[in-house]
Amino acid sequence: MTKILTACVCFHYVAPANHLTAPEIREHFNPYSCSDLPDWESDSYDTETLSMISNTLEQCSIVTSIPPTDHSILSALFLNVDGFQTNFAEFSARSHVLSSTHLASKPSFYIFGETNISSVHNTGQFVLPDYTSHHLHNSTGKFKGAGLAIYTRNGITFNPCQQLTMECNGFQALGGKVQLNNGQSLNLIGMYRYHRGGDLDEMFEKLDLLLDRACRTNCIIAGDFNFDLFKLDKGKSIKRYFDLFSSHGLVPTVNGVTNYTTSASTLIDQIWTNIVTPDTRSFLLPDLSVSSHVPILCQLPKPCLISDQGSRIITYTDISPSTISNFQAEYVTECHTILYSQPHTGSAEKLFSSYYSVLLSLFNKHFVKTTCLTSFRNKYDKPWVTPSLARACETKSALYKKWVSLRGTPHAKSSAEKYRSYRAVLRDLLATARNNYYTTKFLKCSGDIKKCWAVISELRGSQRKRMSPQHLTIDGRQIECKKSMANAFNHYFTTLARDLNQNVYGELLAGSQACPQFLGQRVEQSLFFYPICTDEVSRIISSLKLKKSSDFSPYVLKQLQPMFSQDISHVLNICMPEGLFPADLKVAKVLPLHKGGSKNELGNYRPISLLPLLSKIYEKCIYSRLSTFLESNKVLSSA
Repeated sequence: MTKILTACVCFHYVAPANHLTAPEIREHFNPYSCSDLPDWESDSYDTETLSMISNTLEQCSIVTSIPPTDHSILSALFLNVDGFQTNFAEFSARSHVLSSTHLASKPSFYIFGETNISSVHNTGQFVLPDYTSHHLHNSTGKFKGAGLAIYTRNGITFNPCQQLTMECNGFQALGGKVQLNNGQSLNLIGMYRYHRGGDLDEMFEKLDLLLDRACRTNCIIAGDFNFDLFKLDKGKSIKRYFDLFSSHGLVPTVNGVTNYTTSASTLIDQIWTNIVTPDTRSFLLPDLSVSSHVPILCQLPKPCLISDQGSRIITYTDISPSTISNFQAEYVTECHTILYSQPHTGSAEKLFSSYYSVLLSLFNKHFVKTTCLTSFRNKYDKPWVTPSLARACETKSALYKKWVSLRGTPHAKSSAEKYRSYRAVLRDLLATARNNYYTTKFLKCSGDIKKCWAVISELRGSQRKRMSPQHLTIDGRQIECKKSMANAFNHYFTTLARDLNQNVYGELLAGSQACPQFLGQRVEQSLFFYPICTDEVSRIISSLKLKKSSDFSPYVLKQLQPMFSQDISHVLNICMPEGLFPADLKVAKVLPLHKGGSKNELGNYRPISLLPLLSKIYEKCIYSRLSTFLESNKVLSSA
């Protein structure tokens, strides 16, 4: 996520000094709701992402108790407690009354700022039942106004990390890696800025390094930063704070007053995260407060987190001249050995199975890659962005970071000018590339109204999204297990025709004419399947669509068409005389496509089958022979 937005909406309201219940008028912070966003970087967010972030802030609400959750929700609560010795016991009692008695419904983490605990204190006296605590003590020589603590619920492992912990110029951070019991992980950091003066340049520099390490995976950062986000457009240091967190892909989740004093109501406490989902929720809990600060809570669905040490593993197909060349060299060595090394005398099924397994193995080896995404900034499908333009975008981001780091120095102006001029040129190049891309797409689909509307929908951002249902309702029962849902779809699709014939069309079918009445006279000629030639396979390969296969890329087949035409015709000519359709080609990848209505009802889906690539070629060869015989002998009635 690279968007940094600085517009905000502010209302001024001063609450009574000791009044922490919900006021009738609330300040409101949401820089993502403006329809006219700043032009700098406005192309980095899509409408959907902006809407999710904005909705999270808009839905931030004041509640009187900790909202109950279940095991699928991860939640973090932050409070500037203003001294453990003074207020911890009262907070513990209030949290027990205002939260669910079920352990899984309690917050996953409690994060406290300004604990005022030093190394001479016994932290064992500050216990929350069912939680394990970790503390960062006051700075040396400071007895009040510092200190952090993180409490993690039992079943969640928190390992403090020195690289995520820092202290400088009145700023503290206590962080570590959280390992959940389902293998997922994230970085959790509590922060407290207890001194509003000091060297801000040094603090922001060190904080930038810490955020760079923290945001390479799932991350939640909660703290009292003493930067009032209601004054985002009025204070340079506040804007710098917001820009720094935003530049690392973090977004705020709290939009209301978190601190009341006799003279002001401010938003200085915040929970930042790089996990943006439609189900992210945030709350303010004034009834749980034991200081002038309002506790804030953020809830995130666990499924949005990424396993494998917090990194996102994605699979993609890397098809390039070098990978095609490497694949071809190994393919000729291994597959040609199977097909041509010795005369075929055994089973055609066994021969095809050996060839097909080696073919898929080599494809996965040379073309299918996996990578670990350590950045959680939003990725978008922009095919017009070439590798050179992608590198230019990275250069622009680097120039922006440099400008941010130089703010307040004599070099800031020149750095800003360099960034803005580079950004202007890059924006023109991106716009030109995008226009050329869609112009070419429209020219290709000229005369095909369906394809033209598909391109228009893509431009409008109204592409249909395929989302699997979270549960299915069958005979009044709710099924959430993915395996059970897959089995239910399989049973429904395989029995649908039989059930329709028996229950819906039974009487109609019973009174219909028998199939032989639609056939002509008996044909004396024999059906002969003439051998499959290389040219026939070549024509079929040329007609294949690039994205319609379950196992092998049609693009690779087209790039190596002469070689594959010969080999595929050879192996199919071995299968056809034996009347064999290989078992490997009978397996299809079936996708349930939602037609309309409730997504939780089986009857609202229809199946789409993605067939193996060689299956399509073999079927077309058989079809051409069958259709030629039936048409030449007038077997089928024209009625």
